[in-house]
Amino acid sequence: MRINLKLIITLLLILVSAIAAPGTHGLVNGQNPAQPAAAPLLDAYDPAHINGLVFITGNQGKANIFGIRILVYRQGEQLDDSPVSFNFGPHSPSGSYAAVNWVTRLDEKTPVNFRWSRSSQNGVIGQVTASSNVRIAIEVYRPWIDTGGVQQQAIFHPQPDRRTILGEQVQNRMTSPANKRFLFKSDRDSAGSAGYEDATAMREMLVNKDGQAQQITTADGSGLFLHALLSFDLSTNSTIGFVAMVGDSFDEMEREAIKSLQQPVNDQLDRADKTIKQREPPAAGPPLNSVDKMPGSTVLRWDSFLFAAMAAMVDPETSVSTARRILEGQMSDGRVPLRISAGSRSRGEPEVLAGRSMPPIGALGVWKIYLVTGDISLLANAFPRLLKWNDWWLANRGDGQAWRDGNSDGLLELGYDQELELGSLMARSVPTPVQLKQAFSESGLADRPQWTSENGVRVKEKTHTAEFTPVGLNALYALDTEMLLQIARELGLTEDAEKLRARYSSLKTKINADLWSEEDGLYLNKDWDGKFSRRISPENFYPLIAGLPDEGRAKRMLETLRRADKLWGETIIPTISRDDAAFSAQTVGRGAIWSLMNYLLYQGLRRYAFNDQAGELAAKSNLLFRTQWEKTGRAYDHFSSDDGKPVDPEQPSMHQSIPGLMLWPAIEEIIYADPWAGFSVGSVKAANESRLDRIRFGGFINDIISGPKRTVIRRSGKTEVECEGPVRLRSFRSTEAVTAFAIESGTQVRVLIPAIEGRKITVSVDDIIIGSTAPGAPASFKVPAGQHRVFIVK
Repeated sequence: MRINLKLIITLLLILVSAIAAPGTHGLVNGQNPAQPAAAPLLDAYDPAHINGLVFITGNQGKANIFGIRILVYRQGEQLDDSPVSFNFGPHSPSGSYAAVNWVTRLDEKTPVNFRWSRSSQNGVIGQVTASSNVRIAIEVYRPWIDTGGVQQQAIFHPQPDRRTILGEQVQNRMTSPANKRFLFKSDRDSAGSAGYEDATAMREMLVNKDGQAQQITTADGSGLFLHALLSFDLSTNSTIGFVAMVGDSFDEMEREAIKSLQQPVNDQLDRADKTIKQREPPAAGPPLNSVDKMPGSTVLRWDSFLFAAMAAMVDPETSVSTARRILEGQMSDGRVPLRISAGSRSRGEPEVLAGRSMPPIGALGVWKIYLVTGDISLLANAFPRLLKWNDWWLANRGDGQAWRDGNSDGLLELGYDQELELGSLMARSVPTPVQLKQAFSESGLADRPQWTSENGVRVKEKTHTAEFTPVGLNALYALDTEMLLQIARELGLTEDAEKLRARYSSLKTKINADLWSEEDGLYLNKDWDGKFSRRISPENFYPLIAGLPDEGRAKRMLETLRRADKLWGETIIPTISRDDAAFSAQTVGRGAIWSLMNYLLYQGLRRYAFNDQAGELAAKSNLLFRTQWEKTGRAYDHFSSDDGKPVDPEQPSMHQSIPGLMLWPAIEEIIYADPWAGFSVGSVKAANESRLDRIRFGGFINDIISGPKRTVIRRSGKTEVECEGPVRLRSFRSTEAVTAFAIESGTQVRVLIPAIEGRKITVSVDDIIIGSTAPGAPASFKVPAGQHRVFIVK
């Protein structure tokens, strides 16, 4: 499997920034949204423009947002404003320094370089260089303007000095947040300066007309514009330096900018580069906003747990705080609402979907975060909330009826308590089809052919549940219970652990007895009348994630999964079987590919050691995402299961769910927070060498190399173990005195352990001591093909 790891790590950092961005998850640099951040968030938050910067200040619906992007063009040829091929240099996780270069469409051998550093609390210095003569335009604009309307526009005014552009956020409110003004100033005169409202017309002017920006007077003569830019001729011997900042006073920002530019920008950036390398391990790419959680609204959904788990390897603090923030939205009855959001009433829904629960995925997300961060306080904080949520599904709602077990058979159904969202009077008027759709939205994706009224599915008014027992929900609930069991054991809560062990065992027995079809060799959804639904989707395979089938059943399930007329093929995995009458390759929920389902199914394949199939799913998911990213510079998480193209190519990636999940299986093929085996590294099937640098895991900074000739783990810059071949190391643990792991390989491999001054190394394989070294000597030993346990005492 060929993986573009630099792209993947970049997208991981993209997702981390979206967590931290104000309004995206209700957190601003880990603070409560009611408390404005002391400094603006600053990074490449616009998904289409890694070749740029975005300033975000304020919080919730009062964010001020200003953007810079670098346009590269040649007169009479073309203009490149959103390159698709990048090479990322150092990037500080704290957001204080970054470097990136990219190849333009004009010349594949002519990279453009951009680096920047914070120069003050509210400002940055930056520099653009190129290896050959090109023209550069630095454009200022308001990112995501289409999402905010006129109330959140910004206006810009280029100044007569041909170096400066001023901007201001337009807030149509009685009050507006601080830092609403913007200043950009270059360290050299530009060849052209202009403000404009029509970006397409300006690009036409640059390429096909004058070659440099020329001012266009506005109709009202105000000189205020939605965009502005400075254009430059850039040679190999020249640079463009600049200062950009936000504040409340143009005069104060002007004085600060002039002072900053008194020192050469290049020297300042060199010092910042050196300092950041000494103080903190840089990450391998820039953060950038992705998702549908736009500044100005807070959206917390079930995918946010997985989002936080992905972020743990590069920003554990934000990851932990995000998980806590989700659980803070828990209702008094125990459920965590399907969505907690602000500003969503325009969609015709309440801001908090209190009558529906998120799918039970929280314990998995929290446990994976803990495996990476080792933050025991997260488990202590989350466990009682997660347990209360787990209890809620089968708890008595007050009238003797369980919340989500309408027929009292011990298994769950999806439901909708409309009076909790709409009030008792309005709830009476909700038509039955709407009740059914809202009930099935608890699955995370309501528009599914297997649970529609046309398919014979009904809602029982008394119980508020569908008369339909879904495999996916019950499997995720069993998984949630099992993950809570792991957490309880980690916390030493023996009584809770025994309660959860019994619950998991009971669920496993019931699901295996009631939802398994021996005839079909598959777990199937079931009507209350006992009839199986033979419509097949990825949810039918979720029992693999929860460890429900025995080996024989799991292999039968794999046979169905692998059929090209069902769910496998070149573009995988469709959200409904390809031979279903309702299949539509372009429709989300009815045949298109959804990254979240791919990711969950990958977890199940890994659990049952279906490594070939897991690797194929990871490679094909990675290819789907990477192909579109390289073509468009946009991130998507819904793809056609026919041709792999985005379902809605015109929809910006910021409106998508969590596109990084499409890439995450490829990362987890190399480094994996295994919910059942802990820290796992490497791939037995590695065909090309892949490298991940400076990944946080278990309290260490890890460098990982996985390839056909070697597998290496370095911790805090020191090699812990090296294997001469492609292997998977599972349950990896290492302390000053002991290193232990399970090793899996297809052939015999040699394992190397570096020397430790003055100490001998003793190695055992499968509980048999094979020898010890002299003090201060390295250890080298061979491990046969297959799976073996290795224990090393140092």
